[in-house]
Amino acid sequence: MTEQIKPLIRLYRPGDEEQIVKLLIDVFGQWPRFDIPCSAVEHWKWKFIDNPANKEIYPHTVAEIGGEIVGVTHGMMFYNKIGQGRYYCEKAVDVAVSSKHRGLGIFTKINSYKNEVLRKQGQDFDYSLTINPILVNRTRRNVEPELKFPQPLKYLVKIDNIDMYFKNYVKKKDSMKKDLLKTAVYGSKTINKIATIGVKAPQLKGVSFKEITRFDESIEKFYEKIKPHYNFVVEKTMRHLNWRYCDKRGGDFKVWIAEENSDIVGFLVLRINKIDPGHPVGFIMDLLSLNGRDDVAENFIEMAIDYFDEHGVGVVYAQVIGGHPYEVLFGRYGLLDSRAKPYLVYRAINLGDDLERFVKSAASMLHYPYGEGDAI
Repeated sequence: MTEQIKPLIRLYRPGDEEQIVKLLIDVFGQWPRFDIPCSAVEHWKWKFIDNPANKEIYPHTVAEIGGEIVGVTHGMMFYNKIGQGRYYCEKAVDVAVSSKHRGLGIFTKINSYKNEVLRKQGQDFDYSLTINPILVNRTRRNVEPELKFPQPLKYLVKIDNIDMYFKNYVKKKDSMKKDLLKTAVYGSKTINKIATIGVKAPQLKGVSFKEITRFDESIEKFYEKIKPHYNFVVEKTMRHLNWRYCDKRGGDFKVWIAEENSDIVGFLVLRINKIDPGHPVGFIMDLLSLNGRDDVAENFIEMAIDYFDEHGVGVVYAQVIGGHPYEVLFGRYGLLDSRAKPYLVYRAINLGDDLERFVKSAASMLHYPYGEGDAI
């Protein structure tokens, strides 16, 4: 009994991977929730060990009872440009506690332990995202209003077959609410279809688009050009992007760059989740173009829609800060506000004057696509 009341809280050790992944699968049902060409353990190592932003000591923390790992929390680390500075940031992900050992305060203990480790490593900022209603309500009760992101995050969706979408993806027990939602989606789709008739991206002279399998040094020059225009953006360095999108253990991503006069002026990353082979789902993982080059971004969006159509994908998602210029561009190609209410919050630990710059940011100065998280 004493052993159950006082679990051992400690850092991850090499060899814990199998137990951690088993716990994640037990708690979440599936982990990860997308298809990968490797084992779940290899995916875990890619995500939490080989991340180039990691420091010498990994912050991942476990709770152990009788030699069994019954709780785990992870830190997914990034270097972000926030305001005018470069900061060491954590996104909390994959927190799990065994159903047999809840009520022992394990969730609080492992997160507190992890946070102490991160503070010693010089962590400057952390953030988290959820659409789970229970967690949203809990967060709203405990987080001050100023800790919400400066602008709302929006999930956009393009649905080709609405009946199939509601049958396979929308889980609502109240049939009346489900029918009303379906009617609203039909109405929005009809209006959008009329508005998008004949929409074509502008033709670009001197700009070439090509698929790549790895980023080279030229992406560093691109990032140096775009970062002054953003008050929040994960570093788009060669090292980070190759880890995030070009290592097959992370998933099967398709990457394109746009070049003008041999310089990169934008890039696009797509993903098709085939975990349910009969109902593939498309994701626009990342999209970024030079400031003032919305023409490049629009061409990328048109390319994305064409790519998903060619591969028989009936549902496409994108993620954007509400009010960002890309939201309008996505809308031209049928990507509508899904009305889901993601809750994105942060803690500023050591931003100095950059905190005010971040808080006062316009939507156009915040970049948070799907690729900044870990859901896909």
